[in-house]
Amino acid sequence: MESPTFPGATSALYLWCFGPRLSADYQMISSHTNRSFLALAAGAAIVSFTGPIVRVLVVAPTVTAFYRMIFGGAILLAIVLFARERLRLDRASVWLAGAAALSFAFDMTMWNRCIRLVGPGLATILVGCQVFPMAAVGLVFYKEKLTWRLAVSVPLAIVGLAMIVGVDWRLGSAGFRTGVLFGLGSACCYAGYLVALRKLQHGAGLGGRVSNMATVSVCCAAFLGVIALVQRESFAIPDAPSLGLLVSLGVIGQVLAWVLMSGALPRVRHSLASLLLLLQPVLASIWDVLFFKHPVTVLQATGAVVTLGAIYLGTTAETTEDMKSLT
Repeated sequence: MESPTFPGATSALYLWCFGPRLSADYQMISSHTNRSFLALAAGAAIVSFTGPIVRVLVVAPTVTAFYRMIFGGAILLAIVLFARERLRLDRASVWLAGAAALSFAFDMTMWNRCIRLVGPGLATILVGCQVFPMAAVGLVFYKEKLTWRLAVSVPLAIVGLAMIVGVDWRLGSAGFRTGVLFGLGSACCYAGYLVALRKLQHGAGLGGRVSNMATVSVCCAAFLGVIALVQRESFAIPDAPSLGLLVSLGVIGQVLAWVLMSGALPRVRHSLASLLLLLQPVLASIWDVLFFKHPVTVLQATGAVVTLGAIYLGTTAETTEDMKSLT
């Protein structure tokens, strides 16, 4: 932090009086930035485990998402009640919460199926492509400018995805192809969820954001319950380990990671935040290889790097204010 310049003795007096204060303020700001950096990295690392948890669970995909919302929503509601926050139940907020919840319900349904069919690594990379339908919404409906980063990122992502799934698409099973389509559908639904959530969270403080997420989680659980009934999935939890995994999925995926990341995002530089958020697909891919022995060719690994680079470019094409309003 640079101090103002004053001539001669005035400068010396200024530094003598205010130098320690400026140094302390700088250290405090630096400390806050470092804590936010670590919180964002920790949130991205924590949420990378949700894919492997879904992969090992024997509970049906939609029911898995249902219990994630039930357990996570219950904790968020408890936080809201403990903090004596109010749920926003005006008509506009209810409609936005419902739209976000419905989009998230379809996102979770398709993403969980994608994980079971192609593995958590590729599934997380595919859903990360939500930045492109999000950008399309901004260009079409909000008249945002087409930046060079976004223009380059779209064809780059297509090339990267072709490198990842190209061989397996031709030679792989129908299940693999279905899984990829589920992943891309999940990305579109996740983009819809973020658009609605951005409007819902706009101007809300931390307490209001937690309250909104509790409302969205409860509504999402209701939608998922209906979808599971239509699909005739069983709500039975087979054993205690499955119950523990479902609870942990709600705790880390719906509460802990979200609280860490939403609190840190506004305090971390946008380009750095976008880079840190790529920890999730990177770590999910590593867990896929370590835990499930998923084979990866050089071409697929290169495609993953290209796709992640495209996602980074697409994410940093947004403005800092847009990123803040998402939280």
